[in-house]
Amino acid sequence: MDITPGLFGMLQVIAANPGLAQSRLAEAMGVNRSTIVKVVDHLERRGLIIREPSPTDSRSRRLLLAKGARVALQRMERLVLEHEKQFTALLSASELAALIELLERLYRRTEAVPKVRNKVARSPSRTNGDRRPAN
Repeated sequence: MDITPGLFGMLQVIAANPGLAQSRLAEAMGVNRSTIVKVVDHLERRGLIIREPSPTDSRSRRLLLAKGARVALQRMERLVLEHEKQFTALLSASELAALIELLERLYRRTEAVPKVRNKVARSPSRTNGDRRPAN
């Protein structure tokens, strides 16, 4: 179906919160409002979501899964679970539990750290305009 992990996550959030405002989706996904507009446009063009005016706020748009999108999302979820099962097949139950615990710990730690954007610097050794993160 050619869906990125980020789009998949957004579809899951919309499915779990029918009528969610675009601005709330942006907050939930940690992106700015202009970015969410582009993503929502993309999902709408693909026929996965519908965007409609909020009945309570004329400035706001509500997001809903499009007809048939729930079936597509369920298929994606099955594929993700199958992939996860194959990916972790070499781990014992205790190793998998330890991996999940470590990943959750890393996630909690990154959530506690203030978000700082990486500065992008032009490398003096590059002349073609390539950019790389500053050290």
